[in-house]
Amino acid sequence: MEPNRQTTDEHGLRSLVVRGVGWKIASQVSVQGIAFGTTLVLVRLLTPTDFGLAAMALVFVSLAFLIADLGLGSALVQRPTLTEDDRSTAFWTNVALGLVLTSLGILLAGPLASLYQHERVKPLFAVLSLTFLFTALGSTQGSLLVRDMRFRSLELRTIVSTAAGAATAIILAVLGFGVWAIIAQSLANSGVSTLLLWRSSSWRPRATRPARLTGRRRCSFRCS
Repeated sequence: MEPNRQTTDEHGLRSLVVRGVGWKIASQVSVQGIAFGTTLVLVRLLTPTDFGLAAMALVFVSLAFLIADLGLGSALVQRPTLTEDDRSTAFWTNVALGLVLTSLGILLAGPLASLYQHERVKPLFAVLSLTFLFTALGSTQGSLLVRDMRFRSLELRTIVSTAAGAATAIILAVLGFGVWAIIAQSLANSGVSTLLLWRSSSWRPRATRPARLTGRRRCSFRCS
């Protein structure tokens, strides 16, 4: 009986992986197609100055995301077993980091504008910094979906959020909002993505005492 069970488990895992790869390919094709089409439309509606201003703000947000991952997502995926404290600790730690990065983005908006010698970058970067918080609010749910191999939910979320961002950008560009259309695209993308992650995941965080964010709980991620 044991060999048959092992064969069944391997077949099920192989099937999940194959479906996951299929959804990933479909997602990438869809996202690239949406991005290409959106760019063609925005090029007709916005000016080169609008694209230049947006790029100034977006480049620093992209750099900040490189240092935003504390490795908690990988820990949630790789640990053999998870407790409720593990999940909640990871969630609140990510949210705290998102709040810190958002606050830093707002505080550094002025200096960055001075660095670029362009005051119009200041409000763009300050508003765009909200993407750190939006992303942090869905990070743990995303990791739990990866752990459960819910690839369909993850990739559909990517497609829908990309489409929502594209629609937001085009509508605002048509209405004459200029560079703000591109900023709103990024915010809508991250916001809708987080909402869909919460909708797809049944897990909800619970209150965690501050002491559990350090010491013993931190060790439980790294030492187990």
